[in-house]
This record gives sequence, C-alpha cells and structure tokens, in this order.
Amino acid sequence: MSRIVASIGLLAALALVGGCGGSRPVAAPADERIVVSDADAYFVAPGAETTVELGFGIAAKAEAPKDSGLTVRVSEDGKKIIVAAAKNAKKARHTVKVSTAKGASDTFVVDIGGDPSNYGKTRVEQPHGYKRK
Repeated sequence: MSRIVASIGLLAALALVGGCGGSRPVAAPADERIVVSDADAYFVAPGAETTVELGFGIAAKAEAPKDSGLTVRVSEDGKKIIVAAAKNAKKARHTVKVSTAKGASDTFVVDIGGDPSNYGKTRVEQPHGYKRK
C-alpha cells in the first residue's frame, strides 16, 4: 500500500514540474511585429528634420496626421523613419503611425517647436502614466 501511495505522489510531483502538457506562447515572426523605440516623443524644429530609429521590425510605411505640417518617409532599409516639419508648422504634438507590410503597427509622438535646446532629442517623460515594456 505504501508503494502505491509513493508512486501516486511521485507521478503528481512529475506532473506539476512537467507542466501537464500546456502550450507555450510562440513569438510572432519579425515581419509581423514592430516597435519604434523606448522614447516617448521626438523634438523637431519647424523647417528641420530628425531621424527615428526602430527598436524592432522593418517598416513598410509611415503616416503623419493630415494638416500637421509633418512629412514622414521610411528609409530604404526600413529601419529608420525620417520626420520633417514644414517651415510654417505650428507648435504642436502629433502622433505618427508606423506599419509593417503585414499590418503590424506602432506609434510615436513628434513635438514641433518648443525649446530650441531640445531639437533632435527625445522626451524622457511618459504621458498619461503609460510606460513601454
């Protein structure tokens, strides 16, 4: 009787350690994911441009809001986004959407104008308590 109880206990321990045959999450292929970067916002002066590097993935297209005064384009290798502000662009924050060929997307914020010492730099603060992982 003690052998049977010991065997059942051993099988139960193995089942707990082994995970009971549960499935593991599978990461999406690289062309189905995209991450811009850890920075919250990029500063750009009116009439200037800045480059935003992707943290992961390859971009197929980038879209700026209409009437924002921003022009965005994807580099030839798809790993950078070039953001240019028109000379007459007004001081504002705009969200730019970046997408892969498979439809995965991420966004980043561009600040036009503001303190000239910040041009070409990134904003460290996270708005609305949002933090990227």
